[in-house]
Amino acid sequence: MKHSLFLFGVALSSLCLSVLGGPQAVPTPIQLAWAKEEIGAIISWGMETSASNVSDLGFCSFNTGEDGRGPWFAPVSLYQPQYIDTDQWLKAVASFGGKYAVFTAKHCSGFALWPTKVPGYNYSVAHSPFPYARKDIVASFIASCKKYGVKPGLYYGTNFNFYLNILNSKIGFNKTSLVSGQIYTELPAYDQIVLQQLNELWTEYGDLAEIWFDGGTNVTGVAALLDRLQPNAISFQGPYPLQNVIRWSGTELGIPPYPCWSASESSNTYGKGDPYAPTWAPVETDTTIRNSDAWFWRDDYYKTGLKNLSVLMTEYEASVGSNTNFLLNLSPDPYGVVPLEDIDTYISLGELIKKCYTTPLNATVTHTTPTSINLNLKSPQQINRIVIQEDQQKGQNVLSYTVTGRASASSPWLLLSNGTSIGNKRIEMMPTPTAISELILDIADYISMPNIPFFGVYLC
Repeated sequence: MKHSLFLFGVALSSLCLSVLGGPQAVPTPIQLAWAKEEIGAIISWGMETSASNVSDLGFCSFNTGEDGRGPWFAPVSLYQPQYIDTDQWLKAVASFGGKYAVFTAKHCSGFALWPTKVPGYNYSVAHSPFPYARKDIVASFIASCKKYGVKPGLYYGTNFNFYLNILNSKIGFNKTSLVSGQIYTELPAYDQIVLQQLNELWTEYGDLAEIWFDGGTNVTGVAALLDRLQPNAISFQGPYPLQNVIRWSGTELGIPPYPCWSASESSNTYGKGDPYAPTWAPVETDTTIRNSDAWFWRDDYYKTGLKNLSVLMTEYEASVGSNTNFLLNLSPDPYGVVPLEDIDTYISLGELIKKCYTTPLNATVTHTTPTSINLNLKSPQQINRIVIQEDQQKGQNVLSYTVTGRASASSPWLLLSNGTSIGNKRIEMMPTPTAISELILDIADYISMPNIPFFGVYLC
């Protein structure tokens, strides 16, 4: 996925925190609930999948493909998903603990995976020459989400549309350089098409949990439309003045930067954020299950190799454990089915997460002071994970902390970990299991008095 930065249409909260004395940035209830879900999925599928064995099409870049032919328009006839199984997709999402899933209703190619009613838009499932391929995939995805208890979300990139010759919110080729099959579209007309299609997606498929813009949006009217039609949806890189916004971690490798703060300058700034920034825009860390940047299935998909389970587990711990949500990709093949080896890996990841984090080691927690918490295991036990959670209803307040521990009352205190950002969840991964009977969490610095609802240890 692409996460370009744009200077316009970024989300700025009316709740500002500044070193000059402005009020602290705080989340909406919807943002708080989203953060607690922790794990989601993004399902990348469409014309990009169907045409992947023909050419590296350069839909998002308009660049020359690997075969040297240059940008090439993929005709609707290439779209032939004979065995599409959205139930399989969503069952896989549920297997690794995904609470929500985002589906690419329209990616850079411009191919619409629902029967859009925009006049003259002849690049959608409705225009397939094959009757079995005219299925409304968005509707099928939504139904499968409901079946498996996964909240639905939709990806619709407004800044790129190869079919309509739109590149990075600008006209791509001039009229004499269009690729056969493309339609030359002026920007005002394009903006109206975007608004009409978003109106379809946001009114015909029920409540959506998350809307993905991928690089923000420069289309005037999107924010007002979203606020009116899907006011309870989280929006990834959503436009101003929406408040239920989230932002990108700045990496697709599964390991976000640390510290990672819930506040930032806007929803379109990425990276660490800033505890004193004006906008509450928590982070989503997206990554693939494959070793390469294989978001969509492609001709060499099986050659790219699956990530080891230990790598995926580390990415889960590093993302969720750094105050971000973990968004793992699914790449169904051209027939519409997720490869079975991928399915097995999703299941194994979910089992490992449950094994490690379902139940903390039994301990007594005592708040000796508002900023010092004692965890007593009563007898030495092997631990290698420390989990801390901060109540963020009044903002993210902890600025630094330390965790010390000892094996017994007669043993010296050892520094087990220290850090800055806690937020929704901080997972400290110790290099080796260590016998500990007592731990102390000390909050060394904070903005306002913090509340720590959870402090626990695990052996993974």
